[in-house]
Amino acid sequence: GRPLGGERFLHRLEKIAGGKLFLVLSVKGLPVSAELLPTVKPGGRIRLAIGGVRAGGFLPVPAVAVRAALACFLPVKPGIYTGEGTAIELDLAEALAPAGIHLPPARTVTAEQDWVEISFGDASGATPATGGSSR
Repeated sequence: GRPLGGERFLHRLEKIAGGKLFLVLSVKGLPVSAELLPTVKPGGRIRLAIGGVRAGGFLPVPAVAVRAALACFLPVKPGIYTGEGTAIELDLAEALAPAGIHLPPARTVTAEQDWVEISFGDASGATPATGGSSR
């Protein structure tokens, strides 16, 4: 897996397959695994539904504990939100705007064979120009 950083937890993306991302965190030395199911909400936010959370590789973690952990530990940054239930929502356009990167809303997201693919554009399917220079 690839390290994802973080000061409080060690994070690893174990694999991407079957429409899901499989993540492992180390919380005070205890491995915690989770499955993230990406979808796109109306308006273009990417929703990562968190499920299959297990501590130590076998002990199911209740949804209420996952919600509490999200409330406590999800970074407060532009474009990152807690969603309904045990979900995280990402607004990539909002998150990247301070860096001068302008994206249209996300339309679709797929997670297969170690790749996550996101398509962007308005409801008509058109992908507006996002700035930059042309020569």
